[in-house]
Amino acid sequence: LDRAAANVVKKERMILLRTEGVSQRVPADSIFYAEVLSHKVTFYTRDRKYETKLSISEAEEMLGEGFVRCHRSYVAGMRHVVCVTRNSVVFEDGRTIPLARSAYHLMNRAFIEECGGGLCQKGQGNPE
Repeated sequence: LDRAAANVVKKERMILLRTEGVSQRVPADSIFYAEVLSHKVTFYTRDRKYETKLSISEAEEMLGEGFVRCHRSYVAGMRHVVCVTRNSVVFEDGRTIPLARSAYHLMNRAFIEECGGGLCQKGQGNPE
């Protein structure tokens, strides 16, 4: 069963974003975080950003599992998080976003679960 499970190819989850009048498919796992500003949500990947007209709640729903609302203006992709401090979320490329005080426990729990409940081997975080 283990060999059969290893041979199963997991289909990459895509989200459809309409940016500048063009619809684009973006792999959900490539998104580090989403940020809302002036009724527009920007989705950030390692080397690109996609801006579209959505609310942060709509973006959170669209992104689904593997993403956590960590602030009223941000949704973080847990796959790319390397460190959670009391007031920020640090990503594998060094970018940071704010962490609301009220979301700390939820974010920390999601981070621990993403790491398999034990020691995380993703990389070195830079806690303030």
